[in-house]
Amino acid sequence: INTDGGFFVFDCLNKMYLGSEPAVLNHSQFLGGASVLLAGEVFVKDGVIKVMNNRSGHYQPTAGHLRNARDFLASLYGIQLFGPY
Repeated sequence: INTDGGFFVFDCLNKMYLGSEPAVLNHSQFLGGASVLLAGEVFVKDGVIKVMNNRSGHYQPTAGHLRNARDFLASLYGIQLFGPY
């Protein structure tokens, strides 16, 4: 992921997939259109996730999905993400 941002999906086992070339790959292509827990955009600086959102035209995740992912990342990896949800 570059500092300009990229995109991600969480599969149903909480595995995160990241990409940085939206012109080549989109959210639904990570898992062949299968169900996901969350999809959106991600911005990383110095290898640390700074911002995540739920912008995905295909999956259209809710703010609740984003809160669940935020809480999962905080509990498992100590990643603290704040902002409006």
